[in-house]
Amino acid sequence: MSVPILSIILAWMLIYVPRLTVAHAQWGAPGGYDNRHPRKQQASLDDRARRANAAHYNSFEAFSPFAFATLLCLLTAPNNNWVSLLCLVFVVARILYIQAYVSDLATFRTVIWAVGFVSTGGLFFVALQGAVAQI
Repeated sequence: MSVPILSIILAWMLIYVPRLTVAHAQWGAPGGYDNRHPRKQQASLDDRARRANAAHYNSFEAFSPFAFATLLCLLTAPNNNWVSLLCLVFVVARILYIQAYVSDLATFRTVIWAVGFVSTGGLFFVALQGAVAQI
């Protein structure tokens, strides 16, 4: 399996890693998991679980542009080593981002977020270069 495809799969899986912390906190809350009002219950959780929930939502936001850029690269520059490198940088950044968010390391979290954002931008740039080369 290619690094870009594996990276898309890993990035998708990482969306749900912080959700495990949230679910654990919800099940441990008084009365257990509130299936009627789960978002209301999430808002009442402790800081760590709320940060994990925010990391979960941010992971959704980061995934779509990354996956789209990666797929564009596979179409326009399929054997480009930069694509694999940028994909790996994104996945590592997301792992560190989730940990930093849940651990309340705000400045580090922002720096790591920027690394992931720039790697996605780099993927779009590689895809653009590949598309122009095909013209």
